[in-house]
Amino acid sequence: EGTVSRPLIIDGGAGDDEVIFSGAISVEDGAYIDLNLQDDDTSPGKDRVTFNGGAKVAALGDARIDVKVSQSVLVDSGSSVTATNGQITMEANRQSGQTTSGDFSGVVVKGSIATSGQGSIFISGRGGDGGAEAKGYQAGVKVQGSIVGGSAGQLVVKGLGGSSANLVNAGVDISGKITSAGASITIEALAGPANKSYGIGLRMPYGQVSAGGSGDLTVQATGAGDDCCAHYAVEMKAGSKLTADSGDVRLELEGGPSSVGLAAKEAWQ
Repeated sequence: EGTVSRPLIIDGGAGDDEVIFSGAISVEDGAYIDLNLQDDDTSPGKDRVTFNGGAKVAALGDARIDVKVSQSVLVDSGSSVTATNGQITMEANRQSGQTTSGDFSGVVVKGSIATSGQGSIFISGRGGDGGAEAKGYQAGVKVQGSIVGGSAGQLVVKGLGGSSANLVNAGVDISGKITSAGASITIEALAGPANKSYGIGLRMPYGQVSAGGSGDLTVQATGAGDDCCAHYAVEMKAGSKLTADSGDVRLELEGGPSSVGLAAKEAWQ
């Protein structure tokens, strides 16, 4: 808790590192947070970053926040990570070389990530490699809270599902909201390669994605690659939405060999 008035650089090392943000933290204009636990060792370990329920991390002016870890990032319920004109980057398990094993989702947003001005948001995650005993549901990016883009800039969410053989290792899983006040939104969702069923690129059980103003919405999604069961590129259930106020909506979808690109169930938009 406090104020960051100059660049704050946080590195990890060999073994498993964990960083927890708590309380209110202001990053002054001209400063930044650079937290990179991916590039410090040949084998970076299973590194995690958590913004707990009381964390309110705010980058003012052009200040930016960069978080990169080898396992997972959790923005927990009640927490927020915000910027004005600076960039927010969160990346989990997307390091070059060996991916991190285990049963987990890459980036999980239960709280809020938002920019209020022209700042961009880049979220990228890969689910774990839990093997045959994993429970499944190892999403690359899981949005249960909200991600809100500003009036300009970009809002990009990229997810690759975990490679365990269990089910529903979606690239991106949205039950919350992704919106903007004018920034274009891009979602790239690739299902985990070894799903035994429901290898879905973009899974939306009640989720809503809406680009405001003149912003465009682009969705590029691919289902799992085998010819088994319900490997949709996109699955939309009751109440889910993919919309843009006045911009274009572009869907580039490829389902698995025996599956459709878009599976829309019940009431959707």
